Amino acid sequence: MTKHIERPLMIGLKNIAQLLDVSTRTVIRMHKDEQIRLYRMRGKLFAKFDELKEDLDDLLQPLPSKEKQMNQE
Repeated sequence: MTKHIERPLMIGLKNIAQLLDVSTRTVIRMHKDEQIRLYRMRGKLFAKFDELKEDLDDLLQPLPSKEKQMNQE
């Protein structure tokens, strides 16, 4: 009997880039800007799934609605 893991503990660099719809260079740039946390294991870069989600939640900012923008002008 095998266990089914719903979400992975770690995500590789290419998978992170694919999830975010950006290049791997952009993911590395985000790490250098301390926006996301990456870890090196056996020469490859990974992110912890839960930490990546936290980092992205902190990074995202909602856009104001058009009505609010018109009221401010």
